[in-house]
Formats: sequence, C-alpha cells, structure tokens
Amino acid sequence: MKRQLICLNFLLTFILLVGCSNTGNGKIEEISPEHTEANKEQEYIQYLVEHYDFKKEDFDEMDVVAFVEAYDLVADDCTSEEAHEIYEGSADMYRYTEMDRLYGFIDKDTDYAVKKDDKIVRIGVYLNEGVFAQKKVFDLTQKAYYTDDTNSVALSAEAIEKLSTIVSRYEVDAWEKTPEFTGTDTDSTANYAWRIVFVTEDGRNCSYYGGLGYNDPKHSAEVIEELMKLI
Repeated sequence: MKRQLICLNFLLTFILLVGCSNTGNGKIEEISPEHTEANKEQEYIQYLVEHYDFKKEDFDEMDVVAFVEAYDLVADDCTSEEAHEIYEGSADMYRYTEMDRLYGFIDKDTDYAVKKDDKIVRIGVYLNEGVFAQKKVFDLTQKAYYTDDTNSVALSAEAIEKLSTIVSRYEVDAWEKTPEFTGTDTDSTANYAWRIVFVTEDGRNCSYYGGLGYNDPKHSAEVIEELMKLI
C-alpha cells in the first residue's frame, strides 16, 4: 500500500507539472538554460508565440533578445494581455535601424561552422587595432560592399571571385569555433580584436573571433588582411 501511495503521488506531481507547462504564464525554466546566442532569438520568439499568443511576424526586424530581457517576459508571471500591452508600448524602441540590419549580424556568436563547399553570399568583418575600429560587409548577391555606413559601393567581378573562394583558399572550415584563450599581459594597454561572419546560401551565419590573448586560427591574419584591403 505504501508503494502504491508513493506511485500515486508521483503520478499526480507529474500531471501537475505537465499542466503548468501548458499554461500561458510559463517560467524561464521552460526555455533551455543552455541556450546560446545562436538560438536564443528563435527560442524567445517561440516562447512568446506559445505563451502570449503573438505571431512570429510581430518580431520581424526587431531585436527580440533585447526586448524580452528588458521586460523579463520569460521570467515574470504576466498575462497575455499584459505582454501585449508591453509590446504595444515599447516594441518600436527595439526595431532595427538600417545600420542594425546591415552590420548587426557581425556582433552575434553562432554555433554554425562554415564548410569548404558552402556557397558564401555575404561576409562581415570587424577589426579593432586599438586606435581604430572598422566594420565592412560584402554582399555577393547584391554585388556591393559597405564600410561603416549605409552607402553601397559596387563590387568588381575580381573581388567577388576572391570573396567566393576565401573559405577554401584559407581553409576556414578547419578553424575552431571557440579559440583558445591564452591570457594577456596585465600591464599591457594594447588592444586587438577581430570578428568574421560568413553567411551561407542556406541561411547559416558562421561566426569566428579572436585577437589579443587568443590563439588565433591558422591563416586568420591573412583573411583579415585580404578583407580589409580588398577594396
């Protein structure tokens, strides 16, 4: 009898937990605690759709991660009505600007790694040499590039060819996604950091980074130099 009561209590607890997970006031625990920047945005959108009756389109052209975390929408026990009131009053503050749309993908770490045979449609690069920082975007589909602003400049056929083959020429597919951090000299005031993102035809953003204190991948310096001096 005692064993039967224990089993019954366990069953009731399981039913209650399942019931709670299907309510509109879910908690942060329902979002994977191991989510990364690569999938956080999609997890948040899915959560908002399932728990607060939003539509995915409501979050087009919007920094969903900043919006959700600013208002603790996956931590607070708010109603669907309250969530929609927050959205109506604040969503516009999190709409992407044209600069965000052009350069924002460079700043995001992702889980994706580029493959040697991937067709590259866009490349973003950031370089901070300590006294000067710059971002560039090369759009191979539009045959244009941008440097720190929204003004497009045409890419030559020669430049497009070089950009299309840069992954295979420098064996970028062999780069580690998370470079080894070796530490820096605490007395040094030097600064050097870089980021490169390759966007593939199937929509993957393959990000890499390094700089002072990191064991940079082989050929990364050559890739950065070519990208920064290509135009």
